Amino acid sequence: MRRAAGLLAVAAVLAGCGDDGDDRAAAPTPTPTPTATAMPSPVEEPTATAPSAPAPPPDGGVDEGHEVQDARKRGEDQEGGGGDEEAARTPVRVVVDGEGITPPSVAVPAFIALRVTVRNDLPRAIRVRIGRERRVTVRARERRAIDAGGLRPGRHAIDAGVAGRGVIVAR
Repeated sequence: MRRAAGLLAVAAVLAGCGDDGDDRAAAPTPTPTPTATAMPSPVEEPTATAPSAPAPPPDGGVDEGHEVQDARKRGEDQEGGGGDEEAARTPVRVVVDGEGITPPSVAVPAFIALRVTVRNDLPRAIRVRIGRERRVTVRARERRAIDAGGLRPGRHAIDAGVAGRGVIVAR
């Protein structure tokens, strides 16, 4: 095997030295020269960036054309439109009749505004007091809604005088 390798090497040298009819000297084969290599720079970790916000309109404000159009779609440009301007109210419904106030007790969340609807089934008008502040007259065979602010935790009277009493329990 050594002999075959040696013959191949000699044949390669002789092939390179032959006369191919070109009188120019054979150009030396460039050999790589060792060069100093710098230390590789540390690899920078890619960082994520949040997309930038769209540029504001030239006047720096809101695009009023879209705002007005959106308000019209929602109905907010009309009286009472939108419905999100009022505070949330907890509905409370009671009936006053010959038996008193039904239901006699109602539980509500504390500090949330109330809308108390009183239905008077008596043949005469009654005055109803809710808590200490709200008083209203409800005519015979009618119903009336009373808006009241949120109540502190505890028991609060619904008083219809001789027609009966009930209680609102705020928790």
